[in-house]
Amino acid sequence: GGELGSAPMTVRLGDVTVKKNFNVGPIILPSYFTLVLGPKTRFAPTVKIEAVPGDANPGVGMLSTHLVGGTALSGTNGSAVVTIDFSYTGRVNVGACLAIFGIEPLTQNAVAISGAIDASVTTITFASDMTDEFGGLAYIKIDNEIIRGTVSGTTMTGCVRGVNGTTAASHADLATATQMVSRIYRVVAKSGTSVTLDTALDRNLTGAKWRCGSVDTRIIGSGIIDGELNRADPPSGTWQCFASTLSAGLQVSGGLRLKGGGHGGFMLMGCRDHSVEVDSIEDCTLIASSLGASFWLFGNVANGQVQVRNVDNGNLGFAID
Repeated sequence: GGELGSAPMTVRLGDVTVKKNFNVGPIILPSYFTLVLGPKTRFAPTVKIEAVPGDANPGVGMLSTHLVGGTALSGTNGSAVVTIDFSYTGRVNVGACLAIFGIEPLTQNAVAISGAIDASVTTITFASDMTDEFGGLAYIKIDNEIIRGTVSGTTMTGCVRGVNGTTAASHADLATATQMVSRIYRVVAKSGTSVTLDTALDRNLTGAKWRCGSVDTRIIGSGIIDGELNRADPPSGTWQCFASTLSAGLQVSGGLRLKGGGHGGFMLMGCRDHSVEVDSIEDCTLIASSLGASFWLFGNVANGQVQVRNVDNGNLGFAID
């Protein structure tokens, strides 16, 4: 009867195989949740995994920590208190990592626009191909306006103008478009839909997208997560055996084994205060054309430690990005 992630829970598994069609979604581990595995516990797919869906790509795994979020965070410049558009506030816990999309400039990723634009156009052309830098859903800032859209090649389409509290405006030919990425905060207090962050905002925000991760999730034991990757019949999408996005206080211990992950054994993305101990990662990212690694530390991971005893037969051992 309680909200997901609002109270401690422990689940113990013995000599069982847990099978699932991961193409319809991962197994989600919420806050304050402990999963205890036996030596013969095994997670495996019922059908070949093509891609595990989720809103945290590339940080999506067969097992993933819980994420919650919305599209209407608001706050005032100079205040650390924000209002979120989510009713199940028990899922937003004190100590959690909370990311606000599109408010942190990544100055090394910038490009000139090709052609002047007015305040209403929804397609923007860049002076060069920005797929590698901006590809997919992206935020850019031109002058004082932040714009959200989808980038492929030299174009950004489906542009939503004047997001994150800014105002749509005209911009000159060759104006600089700078990528805007998420900024990660810690939740220090909450009351209803009001959340206090560890740092005050440096801008007014309305209608901002946000995501918040789990707190104190644990996996204990020497079971195996096996994606059953087949090099001769590679998947069409990317996924890990285990992935955690924006988690705080994550603990993995006791000899977990990861095998056959299409994009990697595990990924931590935007996490902090973690302690991850994995016994082995094998047969992950075997496809040379896939940008993957046996394990990843990605997107402002902070204040934690990772120990992997053995990495075998992978395309790339580890990546820190």
